[in-house]
Amino acid sequence: MINDVATEIEPDTGSDANIMDKEQFDRLQKARSEIRLKKFRTKLRALLQDIPVLGECSVIIRNQTKQTRTRIIVIKGKMDSLPLIGRPTLSNLGMVLIDETGNLENSKEKDTHKVKKTDATYPKLEEILEKPLEQRINEFIESDIIEKVPEHEAIGWCSPLVVQPKAKNPKDIRASLDLRILNQSMARTRHVQSPITEDFVNEFKDCTVFSKIDLNHGYHQFALDEESRKIMTFSTPWGNYRYKRLAFCGKNSQDLFDAEITKIISGIPHVLTKRDDIMVGGKDWEEHNRNLETLFERLAIHNITLRKLKCEFGRTSLEFHGHYFTSEGLRPSPNKVRAIQEMERPKSKEELVSFIQMMAYLSRFIENFSSRSESLRRITKQGHRFGIKSNRWRSMI
Repeated sequence: MINDVATEIEPDTGSDANIMDKEQFDRLQKARSEIRLKKFRTKLRALLQDIPVLGECSVIIRNQTKQTRTRIIVIKGKMDSLPLIGRPTLSNLGMVLIDETGNLENSKEKDTHKVKKTDATYPKLEEILEKPLEQRINEFIESDIIEKVPEHEAIGWCSPLVVQPKAKNPKDIRASLDLRILNQSMARTRHVQSPITEDFVNEFKDCTVFSKIDLNHGYHQFALDEESRKIMTFSTPWGNYRYKRLAFCGKNSQDLFDAEITKIISGIPHVLTKRDDIMVGGKDWEEHNRNLETLFERLAIHNITLRKLKCEFGRTSLEFHGHYFTSEGLRPSPNKVRAIQEMERPKSKEELVSFIQMMAYLSRFIENFSSRSESLRRITKQGHRFGIKSNRWRSMI
């Protein structure tokens, strides 16, 4: 009850404040006209952004056994939940018991509740993934990529950890954070535009020697500040850990990474980056080696490490992110051409769209691509019946 008005609320032990939106406040005020909105002088902040506030009101909240006078902050916009009642008010109402020592043995019997055991099963990390994950966590700790959260430290945010076996090597794993919820509170920080195909074509059109540099754990090369680390926490069977360095899947991770790498390689001739790969070229061996040496010096200054097994040096032809660079200019990737030639005829509009998109990626090498693909593109439009004649399909490949 809020001022004797029956009100559904949502308890939130992670919040220090009681919060409702303008629409919820209007309904409450309509029932109790004595409730007045006053000016709120303190900033309200959630994760990485401030929450716009209209004001605050003083109310009496009570349950079946206790009541307390408190304040509710009214925010602008619309909440996706019921009014939130924070930890201090919940504690005053006897709805939550906090013992800083973690010892609740001395709690009164009437304040305790028995939890019934059910037959429900809970998801558990598969045994086949547990050992590789433990090994990966130990590697990341040794490499100063993650750290364990101290047992006594409160956790304000914790994201799920997604663990999957790699398709080409099932004994190895890919571990990443599911940051979909956290990303809703992240702001994009794009300062540079990632190079496109035309940028690479223009930069390497006169080059005859190429190298590809693969950064070791690309994003993890850059450290996070103390505050940012706190929201990069994740849970494992061995406790809670958090990233000390830039993590994959963050909404602004690519923006920050691109900006830093671009600053590092800025000014070096015939050097461009795409994600965590760097391409180096030269009109001859002498220029190529000079550019490569300059790049290595820059990377060393910034403590950037490489993955030697994935680097390629001194090639007269090089495949880089789906494009094939040679001393004679850009050519279609043999792997992509082979994949298209071996494709079966599409059996649905979705498969046809996928095929057209693959062809469009190589359209610069296909004469009259637009006119030759027009009949196929027409089939994908709404209202057109799906059906491809064999000669029409073969004319594209």
